[in-house]
Amino acid sequence: MTSTTSRLYQGQDDLNLMAEFAREMATRRSPGVTYLRPGDVAWQLYLAHTPAWFELIRLWFADGKLAAWAIFEPPLTAEMDVHADLSSDSLFDEVTGWLIEKRAELLQSGDTAVPIAYAMLESESVSVTSLESDIVRNDYLARHGWKRTDARHNVKYRRHLDGPIEQAILPAGYRVRNVTEADVDARAELHREAWAVWGPSSFSANRYRRLRSQPEYDERFDIVTEGPGGELLSSCLGWVDRVSGTGHFEPVGTRASKAGKGLGRAAILEGLRRMRAEGLHTAFIGTASVNERALRLYPACGFEFVEKEVYWAKSLR
Repeated sequence: MTSTTSRLYQGQDDLNLMAEFAREMATRRSPGVTYLRPGDVAWQLYLAHTPAWFELIRLWFADGKLAAWAIFEPPLTAEMDVHADLSSDSLFDEVTGWLIEKRAELLQSGDTAVPIAYAMLESESVSVTSLESDIVRNDYLARHGWKRTDARHNVKYRRHLDGPIEQAILPAGYRVRNVTEADVDARAELHREAWAVWGPSSFSANRYRRLRSQPEYDERFDIVTEGPGGELLSSCLGWVDRVSGTGHFEPVGTRASKAGKGLGRAAILEGLRRMRAEGLHTAFIGTASVNERALRLYPACGFEFVEKEVYWAKSLR
């Protein structure tokens, strides 16, 4: 049995380490989907540079190699991944045990509120997601008292880039391009408005600048649709993983007042063309099953459904 050690996240070096782990797992799981990709790591953790954040991320090591990681997302959800060569009940016990411990700490503090987005989960529980194809993880969770819920799930899509990619037709005066340093303030404002439909967004120009400084970020794949007056109306942030030969988009957004006009589709198609030109063979995208606009948009961009990522919850009662 391989012995493991663990510690809390310590900053940028660990972000880079997790991105390399994600890159390896994406390659191993190809042509299927995976959990966080390198760009997802950058997108989710670029702000994880304060002690409060460090307490929410833990890494496990075996023989000096990253074996697993977990991110607790208060109040009751979490993400995790375990290296394909090192998955075992004992390692899953350590990872899920830490997540249960973090959730228990919140409950002991009297914090039992559950966001509307996760109303399908029991209030005194902790949850993780698992791909339907991940037989090892699903088997572990089922055997250890975790309950699957199908009230909500994540939907994973894929598009192969070996065929032609259509050109979106936009009204006169509209154009698609990538952002530059001059767009920082406007790009941040676009993101805030586009995501306001799900709740207030704290995304700021300073946060966006920090994201742009990440090694995984490439502004050539940060695509926007611009209106006749120069206003940014829709965006999709593409991430390129040359090792696995794949790309993905996260996040994608359009101003609510401009939704349904094909502006998001135009941005995504441009991102796909650039990924193909970069030599990538496949692109991925995903969304929550409650995001009806995205469920219509992504197939309209040529993506095909791959599989579900479902929620499993563990009651702490």
